[in-house]
Amino acid sequence: MVAREGAQPGTLARAADGPPAEAAVAVTALSRRFGAVVALDQVSLEVRRGEFFSLLGPSGCGKTTLLRLIAGLDQPDAGAVIIGGRPATHLPPHQRPVNTVFQSYALFPHLSVRDNVAFGLRLRKVPAAECARRVRAVMELTRITELADRRPAQLSGGQKQRVALARAVVNEPEVLLLDEPLGALDAGLRRELRGELRALQRRLGLTCILVTHDQEEALAVSDRIGILRAGRLEQVGPPARLYDQPRTRFVAGFLGACNLVPVLGAASGPAGAPALETPHGAVAWSPAAAAGGGPPRTLAVRPENIELVPAPGPAGENGDLWLRGQVREAVFAGAQMQYQIETPGGWWRVHQPAGQAGGPLTAGVPVTLRVPAAAWRMLED
Repeated sequence: MVAREGAQPGTLARAADGPPAEAAVAVTALSRRFGAVVALDQVSLEVRRGEFFSLLGPSGCGKTTLLRLIAGLDQPDAGAVIIGGRPATHLPPHQRPVNTVFQSYALFPHLSVRDNVAFGLRLRKVPAAECARRVRAVMELTRITELADRRPAQLSGGQKQRVALARAVVNEPEVLLLDEPLGALDAGLRRELRGELRALQRRLGLTCILVTHDQEEALAVSDRIGILRAGRLEQVGPPARLYDQPRTRFVAGFLGACNLVPVLGAASGPAGAPALETPHGAVAWSPAAAAGGGPPRTLAVRPENIELVPAPGPAGENGDLWLRGQVREAVFAGAQMQYQIETPGGWWRVHQPAGQAGGPLTAGVPVTLRVPAAAWRMLED
């Protein structure tokens, strides 16, 4: 299965707005099975040089399996792995120009921080002076110089993760593989370290492939994201494009909150314009806007794109949809108020800035929803 940005399945994942950059990693028709379980099913993907690429998906979708195949820690049942333009499918891990940072840190407890960072260089018999220079430089980059003489047991979780990152980066790999490296940290430290990781990647021009199930993390650090589901790539593209232009129900619902509205059939809008019938009424649409080229089966609207207004406007004005409803749940989420609103046609999620005029709404309050015509997204399934 192949996913391409803004294009139909069946071609290798690459930019839709120009010629492809040289790939740091390319996998072609990669498959892996564990007994009756299909972990990866014909996955093809390119990761460009200097790119921060994230593999995002729920547990069991195949993202860690794909990372392990790239690292050489497992072998595919079918397909090929190419790293830096060279075949790598059957190369052992130590012969691949990659380094992996794991969630578990995997530091040597009997070695100091300095010696942990230097371990890979010494194993490769890098001259002592060059080894010392590179270790010193990478420890400064990762802000662990003052920890040089400590043992891992004397470090916090965030400090251990910096050491693990420094140990991988010091080897100057062509590709840095990150297997949920921040997963064991608390939310505040995760945000801090992911910012540092992104800054380090840009400063060094590293090619990074991150495995994560954290949507916020993937959106924050990635140049592009590949979303996996049950061993298949659903969609690949820049974070903003995936969020604003999902092609399937899975992508729309997994990458942030979303209202999914079924299409019941064709309808006629104002002046005979094309429209789609939904449980909430007719919605104007353009055949050119359909994600897969044919009539959509589902419509999607992000909760933050819906307005709560004092009263409905003129019917059909600008193709907007007006709905009367009642607040059933109001949740304070810091910068947002998150509402669950019941209407005659079904439930809606609406997110509004928490500090807006008039204060937050409470359960039981009647409201009017305005869904702008431009907020609808047409999905393939």
